Amino acid sequence: MWTPIIFGLTGGIMCLGVAIVFNRLSYYLFIILMNLSILVGLMGLYFHNKWRYPAFADLLFHAKALHMEMLTTFTPLVAPAAFIALGVLGLSVAFYEKW
Repeated sequence: MWTPIIFGLTGGIMCLGVAIVFNRLSYYLFIILMNLSILVGLMGLYFHNKWRYPAFADLLFHAKALHMEMLTTFTPLVAPAAFIALGVLGLSVAFYEKW
């Protein structure tokens, strides 16, 4: 529950330190942080939406109606994907720009 908040704060501070120090060790630390960001995003995507999978299976295979309430009022559907997007963007920058 608190994983994205704690990781967001500590990861942001560590990325700021990587930007300030900027050496080979910080390059590898940045790659580890971006991989952890992808992992946190995947975990959040799974844990936020695992209860929806049976509902979507019913929607697809049993022709039940799609309720807007299912998409809007409960846990975020794709908000954890922001961690995945930032991790992939960071890795692409890290591998494109060899520090």
